[in-house]
Formats: sequence, structure tokens, C-alpha cells
Amino acid sequence: MDDPPEQEIKGAADKLATMISSSQPSASVFYHPDNLGALPHLWLQAKLTISLTSVQEKFARLFMTIASELWLRGVIEKVEEVFAQAARSFTLRLAETLSKYICSLTRRAESLATPETECLLYATFWFRPILSELIVAARESAEVNRKRAPSGPVKVVVTNQPHSRRHTGVDLVSGTTALLAWFPASWASKIAPCFLGEAGGNTQAPQEVSFSCPHRVFECLQRDVADQVLQAVKFTDKNAPGLSLALDEEFQAADCFSELARGYTQGVVDPYIMMGLQPTGPTRVNLEVIVPSPKGLTPEMWKQTATLCPLDWPSNYSLLRLWHTPKSFHQYAAQLKQQVQHQHMFTQWEVNRAKLASRVLFQRPAYYVPEQTLQQHVRERVFPDRKLRKRAPDIDIAAFDAACNDVRRLAAMSEAEKPVSFAIGNSWNDTLRADKRHHLEYTQRSQT
Repeated sequence: MDDPPEQEIKGAADKLATMISSSQPSASVFYHPDNLGALPHLWLQAKLTISLTSVQEKFARLFMTIASELWLRGVIEKVEEVFAQAARSFTLRLAETLSKYICSLTRRAESLATPETECLLYATFWFRPILSELIVAARESAEVNRKRAPSGPVKVVVTNQPHSRRHTGVDLVSGTTALLAWFPASWASKIAPCFLGEAGGNTQAPQEVSFSCPHRVFECLQRDVADQVLQAVKFTDKNAPGLSLALDEEFQAADCFSELARGYTQGVVDPYIMMGLQPTGPTRVNLEVIVPSPKGLTPEMWKQTATLCPLDWPSNYSLLRLWHTPKSFHQYAAQLKQQVQHQHMFTQWEVNRAKLASRVLFQRPAYYVPEQTLQQHVRERVFPDRKLRKRAPDIDIAAFDAACNDVRRLAAMSEAEKPVSFAIGNSWNDTLRADKRHHLEYTQRSQT
């Protein structure tokens, strides 16, 4: 879609100038989300920033716990194969979860959608660019990542150096830190209320922030040396709801960590090993909207350029529909693997088997805790640290060694009877049906 027509730009700019001039100088008029609805509907100048830090930490701890379960069952040699399958499954699950979350926000602005932007209302649209970004960014340097254009309205950003998360012999390396997603600025009038008051998990008051907007270089065109400074309103939720991966519930239903749980309740498994079963930490989400202001991009300047935004922001909708796919996401993931020779969001991992083997079980007896209390820890997924006894009677040490051997023996028997699997499913078919149903309902509402 081309830039908005000149008449629309001028009309919107005049309306915004009136709003700004009548507002109190001590507070931005755009702190009130309703006023964001005055922004022209074709400007892709609202950005969501979804932090992936807590998810990455969850995955790192989960990989440690998976490796520990395999060691306890006596099949640690399968760890590379299991990690490869788990990494792919986790990446698909994360892409699907992020797609549904963004879709849940954009559908609040359904009444503002146009034929050009209607695709932003569907999770099946968001999934493809998100998955592509997660996989491609996994092996990118920060310099390459900064120069590369977004995939449609989506970009995954990486750190200068890939971050190594070490947990008891398992080292998971990944540089991806956040997902950026853009949509029309006027939609923020419907979406921003999710970041205010009790509507969110842990919201902050709106803030005014600045963006540096370097001038684009055009041949035979003179530009000022100084960069343009743009003002934006920022809404923040430190614990955004609706981003649960639901991994723990699925693993619990499949009894994937049954042997670790048995060993923990018998008091021989180190509580730190169980940290992969704890819930994912809070996810921080920011919403930033470029707005006109007296000291930034004034309404008068908006009449001259409707698409002024930072160089790393997308500025039009011409490629949005190319990312829509009704196919199975496993088919698309396989196609992506052939193209980039990679299939997950992690840069690499290493497993120090000797270190892992020395940490899964206690090296000596810990202070006594009732078995019922330990069972409660497993149910509530809370694993407090336990101190080891400095001096224990020989009879207690013998009983502890026997318990350790018994736990490993029973784990090996369990593996022989029913090998453990960490495969997780997906709800893509349900998502596809829900999107088709919503499309039909949306079309009917539009016609009436």
C-alpha cells in the first residue's frame, strides 16, 4: 500500500495540531489512549517490544532438567538427539504463543482495520514472520542483525555477544533478546488500555521517550546534517498476561520428569536440578507510538512527510500479505530449515556430562525434610535449597547411598518399560480454524 493521500495527511495534521495546542503543557495529550485514534490509519508507527529474556532463561533451566532426567534413566547418550528435537519444538511453541498474543491485541482494534491491514488480525499471519525471525536471528551477528530489514512487520533483535546460560553442566547459548512487532499507530487507541491500570499484570504510567531518526540518503537531495528527533509515548507492562507457553502442564501430563520427582521426594536429588520445572518468569512488553509534538515531529512537518520514522522501522504495507500462510507450520519450518540450514532459535549448546553427573544427586546426606513436604514442593513447583550435613553417621551415609542406587535402578527399569519422550504438540489446526471463523464473521460484519 502506498503512503496516505496528501489530503488525508493535511486533515489529520490539522486535527492533531488542535489537540496539542489545547492540551496541558505538563502532560502529553497522548497519555490518553483515545487520542491516539486521531493518528492516520495507514501509518505503521506503533511498535511492540516483547522481551524474550525470561523465556530464554526458562529454556536454559529446562534443558538442564531434561539432561538430568536422561542421566538418571541411564540414557544420557541420547541427550544431543533429544535436545535437537526439544529445541525445534520449543521454537515452534514460542512462535505460536507470540502470534496468538499479538493477535489478541490487534483484534481489539478490529474496527480500525482496512483491507490492507486486515491480515494483522490473524495469528496465522503473524506466525510465519515470527518463526522466520527467531530462526534466522539465532546465528546472526549484532551488526548483520541491525542492518537487515524486518520480516514484514516483525524483527527479532540480538545482543552484541550471544548470551551463555550455564546450569550444572548444560550451557545454552543464544543472542536473541526481544521481538519487535509493528502495527498502525491509530490502533494503539484500542491496544494501549491493555497496558494501563488493572488491565495488565504490572503496568507503569505512560512515559514520553525520544527516537533519533537519521535522514535517509537520497541522490541529488540536500539534507540537514542533524538527525530528526521524534517523540513517542511509551506504555509498559512488566508482567504481561497471555504469554504462557504451557510447557509445564504438558510435561506434567506426560509424566516426563517422573524419575526426578521420585528422587526428589526421597531426598536424594538436588533441588537446583528441578528448577526447569518452575514457571516462566514475568515477561516485559513495551508499546511505543510515534506521535506529533512541539519539540519533535510537529503537525506542520507531518504535512510534509507521513512516513518519517527510524530507519529500522518498516514504513509501508506493501509486503504484508506475502507473509500469510494457511499451511501447516511444520511444513514451513521444514522449508525454512532447508533455506537457512538451521531449525531453532538457539545458537548452540554444550553438555558437560561429568559435571552433570556430579550434580544431579547429592554427594552426601542433606538435613531431614519430611517426604510429604517434598511432595508438596513437586506439586507447587517450588524447590527451596537444602543444606548438606557436614558430619553424618555411617549408618545414615549407607542408607543415603542405598537410596541413590535405588532411585537410579528404578529409573533405568522405567526407561526400559516406557522410554521417556519430551515431544510436545501444537494447536495449529485449532488456530487455523479459529482464524477462518473469525474471517467469516469479520467479513459479515463489514458487509452489514
